[in-house]
Amino acid sequence: MEDSIEERLQAVRKAIQKATKDALRNAYDENNGDDPNASFHLGVELFGQEISVVEENTREKLASIENELNAIKASPENHDEAANLKNKVEFLRQCSLARSFLDQSMTLSTPSLTPEIDLRRAASLQVQAQQAWKAAQTIVASESNASPSTLAAANQILDSLRSAVRRQKVDLLGEARKMWATSVSWSPNFLVVRSSNDLPMAYDVLQTFADDGHSALQDMFRKFTTEMYEWVFRPLLERLVSEEATTTLVSYQESEDNSGSLVNSSTTKTRVVRLEWNWNGKKADSSHSDILVWKNAIEFIQKTLIFITEHVLLERKPLCHLVGSKLFGRPEMQSSETISLEVLGIKTLNMGIDNGILRELLVDALEKSSIPTHLLPEEFHSLKAIASEFESFLSTFHDALVSLQLISEKGEPSLSSFAANFEAKYVEKRRCTILNEARRLLLNNDYHNTVEVGVDVRPDKDDKRLGLSDGMAVFRLQKSSISDTAAQIMKLCRRTMDESAAPVPNECSTSLAALQATLYRTAREVLELFRAIIPVTHGHEIAHVPRTAAILHNDCVFIAHNCLSLGLEYRERYTDDAKTPQGNLLQQTCIFVDMVPLFRDLAERSMGEMLDIQAKQIVELVGKPIAMLGESLRSDEIVSEWSEAEAAVAAGLYHLGHLNKAWRPVLSYDVLTRSIGYLADVLFSLLLDQIMKASDISTPACQFVNAQFEKVVKEVDNMTEGDRTGSQLMDRFFAIGRFMDMSLADIETNLSEGLFRSISAPELSKLIMACFNDSPNRKKLLKLLSVSD
Repeated sequence: MEDSIEERLQAVRKAIQKATKDALRNAYDENNGDDPNASFHLGVELFGQEISVVEENTREKLASIENELNAIKASPENHDEAANLKNKVEFLRQCSLARSFLDQSMTLSTPSLTPEIDLRRAASLQVQAQQAWKAAQTIVASESNASPSTLAAANQILDSLRSAVRRQKVDLLGEARKMWATSVSWSPNFLVVRSSNDLPMAYDVLQTFADDGHSALQDMFRKFTTEMYEWVFRPLLERLVSEEATTTLVSYQESEDNSGSLVNSSTTKTRVVRLEWNWNGKKADSSHSDILVWKNAIEFIQKTLIFITEHVLLERKPLCHLVGSKLFGRPEMQSSETISLEVLGIKTLNMGIDNGILRELLVDALEKSSIPTHLLPEEFHSLKAIASEFESFLSTFHDALVSLQLISEKGEPSLSSFAANFEAKYVEKRRCTILNEARRLLLNNDYHNTVEVGVDVRPDKDDKRLGLSDGMAVFRLQKSSISDTAAQIMKLCRRTMDESAAPVPNECSTSLAALQATLYRTAREVLELFRAIIPVTHGHEIAHVPRTAAILHNDCVFIAHNCLSLGLEYRERYTDDAKTPQGNLLQQTCIFVDMVPLFRDLAERSMGEMLDIQAKQIVELVGKPIAMLGESLRSDEIVSEWSEAEAAVAAGLYHLGHLNKAWRPVLSYDVLTRSIGYLADVLFSLLLDQIMKASDISTPACQFVNAQFEKVVKEVDNMTEGDRTGSQLMDRFFAIGRFMDMSLADIETNLSEGLFRSISAPELSKLIMACFNDSPNRKKLLKLLSVSD
């Protein structure tokens, strides 16, 4: 009995091996042959029959083998082998099914093999072939104990089938695309559709291969909607938003031709429908040209979509939904509650998903061309009339999109709510218009052009001599130069506040009543834009060019000065009898003084950082050359250190003079005096440090130091017009310079007159000991200084 079972298993093994060899031979010939129908020819050569017949016979043999295995009652030790043989039989059966379906699919799609092409059936058979291939692949993947040679043979068969299945799918998709392209054609002025059986057949094939993700159908309609957008909708809407707004209506006409055009040499007559349009139709009535042009444009878009739905999409709901989502949908990552970026003049970021290409352009064009840019309060009533006109044809357009199944019942909110929110959109557009004007001023104006503002608050010489001063001078803006950009920005801010404070008619809606508060916020945003854009756009010049840093300083001081009183100036202009409590609320909250510290801080930083840079440059020019000056003052003859010090002093004064020339036409008198005084103190401290550390100063050295100090004092006085209030070291520097040209008696006399009040007694004693030899007079003077200390 056991021998009988073993013999029967051996027979099954041989049958499976023979079937496997046939499958491998088929796979080898398909992989190495150039003829895509190599398997068909092989079957005819071997059996004189078509492959489908051959594969059917193969499956019958495999079925008999499987029945034989089921009939064999194997012992436990042979049970695993029997199960393994069953898997092999099932694998070969699925491969045979795949080849059979594939052969039938190729036959139905090849003109030379069938009297009538049936791509629908061919696509269905290709899908069945792919399913059979996947089933065979699953069987191989589940085999964990199979030998490497068995797995290699199975994978070779699977690879061959996979290539053939993919090749057939590509061929069918190519034929479907070709059919569709032959049926639908675009041009800049017309759309032609040839109606025949080809178009529905192409859709059926493409939908057969469509899946939840990427598909050829989606790719084709993405291209179609893009062409529709580029050929028709974008040129139409760009005409409406161009600077030279057109008053010409679009003319369009649908026509039909039943003359019997031939497609692909087929004897079937086709019906040709055509939609033609002309951008240059008749002129619109000038009294309502904007509304008429928009109504005509919306009607043309509606007619185009009806034509496409009926003749191109064949009113198929999935296709209508697909095209509708591309034209009017929203990107999948953007919900309807997402804030609209179009308000800021920024296009929506689709993150690679091109949904809503027409929606964005249409809404943008409506907002740009149909909403007025600026209206006077007495003209606000016209907004309702304009909104009513748009509501009439936009609602019709919306209903048409729903009936065409391009959008859902809820519709596209940005279109359906456009007319309802017309007044609110005017308020927002007015804000955006003002902010865009501010950006244009800040980005396009030449920041180097200046204008003079403020008043000269310097005290009169006689008043100064008598100690008199104008107590109100501290509240005035000192005479200086600001950029033309800052002047224009402040004018724009005031114009915005004037418009905000204008009384709103009582009959205005709640949306229009918000105009006052919106414009007040806009005026503040205009100033915020200046603070955000100018330091970034001109940051390099502000950090390296003294004049530009001074201009930014003055701009910020100018804006801060205006902000001090701007809120009080406009607060009382808001009316108490407003329809909403916004008027009273604005009276209480209208302030700009909170922005003063921000602009003052920016002014201090810009000028302070520039002064630090210039101070470092003076240290580099003067500090290193005079490093040995203190030690060289003991010499009785002119030495190189003196010459280097003289050249360094000249370089420092030249640098100060250059800054004075750059800043004098720009900075106010007080700021210029303090700035030059601060930098002069840097020069003074460098020279004073060398003098004060010298332990022995010869008479020629005293004369040299006196000459250099007097030169420096004279130049600095010329720069500051004799005003020494900006310098903290001028008195000390002047006194030490005079000291170098005095005798002991002169020093004693000037000491009593207060010339040396900025020098401490130990410092003056050290200078006396360094400059004068020991003598009774020196001892007397030093004793006097020690007593006073």
